[in-house]
Amino acid sequence: MLPSEAVMIPAVLKLLELRFQLKAKAPLQFPAWKAGNFFRGTFGITLKRLSCPVSCAGPLECTNRQQCAYANLFEPIAKAAPSGFANPPRPFVFRVEQLNGSHFQPDDVFSVRMHLFGNVETLPWIEKTLASFERMELLKMEVVPVNIALLGRPCQEVTVEFITPLELKSQHQVLRQPDFPALISRIRDRIAALSHFYGEGAPPWNYKQISEKAERVKMVYCDVQVVDVDRQSSRTGQIHGLGGFVGSARYEGMLDDLLPLLMAAEWTGVGRHTAWGNGAIRLGSGHTSTLEF
Repeated sequence: MLPSEAVMIPAVLKLLELRFQLKAKAPLQFPAWKAGNFFRGTFGITLKRLSCPVSCAGPLECTNRQQCAYANLFEPIAKAAPSGFANPPRPFVFRVEQLNGSHFQPDDVFSVRMHLFGNVETLPWIEKTLASFERMELLKMEVVPVNIALLGRPCQEVTVEFITPLELKSQHQVLRQPDFPALISRIRDRIAALSHFYGEGAPPWNYKQISEKAERVKMVYCDVQVVDVDRQSSRTGQIHGLGGFVGSARYEGMLDDLLPLLMAAEWTGVGRHTAWGNGAIRLGSGHTSTLEF
């Protein structure tokens, strides 16, 4: 196979894993499937209060948006982007699935993770924001650089666990099961977008061949259930869906070149509302990311 025909050209996805240790100041209760919604919402409201003057008309009209932590994290804008990269994804993902349905009393200690893509300059603002949460105290923040090597490896079977609700679409239709070609397409496009806007550029993959390989992979087991979850926007008051399916599925086929995408998705999430922690996946034992710390 000629290099120009290669499905997966080796690439690296870089990010920072932020690990926070927090202590409850008051009783805390995280409803099922909504811990991510709490942290994303509280983080956004607090960051905006700390970083934006009251007179600010909003990120779109902000004269200081290049230096504004809130604008860069919550309302990124594409200056000039090729076709397929018109809407930048938010450059962070909260990973708090372990808190769903949990209760904490004052002085209880718990941990939260956040994955940050690029935007290193926002780190002081992120720490300041977490330290300003009213109902919890920031005890420690650890920053760990992570490089995910997107390298193929022999693989004929993989099990994917869908830990938090994943809304997956194909041809404008919401799917009720994790169709593999749709799953790989969404993961591929998300990694490419994150790399384009916050990394070293979109990987030079052959998108068509990735899709063709995914079409030949079969789902041989599926046990998922649809979860209906809503959130209310603090800004507009509108109700938005946060639901999707959770559970697990097993796939068989020539997965050699596709496994790296699934490994990277353990860090990026997939589907809608990844900044809230939705679309978190985990691969079955025996498949771990190739990392450099």
